[in-house]
Amino acid sequence: MRYYLLKKVSIFLFTLFACAQVFGQDQKKIDSLFLVIENLPASESFLKDTVIIDVYLELGKQFSKNKGTLDSSIHYFDNAIGLSDKAVEKWKTKLNEERQLYLEVFKARGYSSKGKLFYKQKMYEMSDSLGFQAIDILKPMEFKSHKPVRLSALKVYSKTLMWFGISHHIRGKYDEALLHYEEANRIAKMINDVNIQSRAIGTAAVIFKNQGKYKKALDYNFRALDL
Repeated sequence: MRYYLLKKVSIFLFTLFACAQVFGQDQKKIDSLFLVIENLPASESFLKDTVIIDVYLELGKQFSKNKGTLDSSIHYFDNAIGLSDKAVEKWKTKLNEERQLYLEVFKARGYSSKGKLFYKQKMYEMSDSLGFQAIDILKPMEFKSHKPVRLSALKVYSKTLMWFGISHHIRGKYDEALLHYEEANRIAKMINDVNIQSRAIGTAAVIFKNQGKYKKALDYNFRALDL
């Protein structure tokens, strides 16, 4: 009995220590992100605005890891979206197509990240609205000529399609989920993202298995394994 109690206490202390370590690491990341903003030059520039937007998106991501800081996460995602719009207005006379596209990608990242956060909280109506807004921005990026920004956009697009597909999947909306998985696979193939490809194909296989389409499910699983 004493050994069993000691074992339980040891596991509890180890878990507490591990959580403290993870929280400490996350807090260091958050502190370093705030330092980036503090150390930016005072003078206004397009580059400064894009750095701040990027930091806001990363802060939103970091705060989303803890249920107690979800409001902070939403706050920073909203700030990133808002600043993207303001930057378009502020720098409109100096915006070439490439800069314009970068701001659009930042905005889409904000919508996608916030949508994913709401989906995890099972707030599906809000999540769907934000997911579609991100997709509407990102889908046309496939045909843009500026390669760096196009690749950046398509990475965000494929990840958005994955969580959006899963969101529909867990609600039993299999047809919509399959469409998103197939599109995620197609985009991931374009940018050579094998991780997203295998996830999209493998998760689609689960739907086919649940529908009793075992031959197709096996085919998709083998494709995922090959990747």
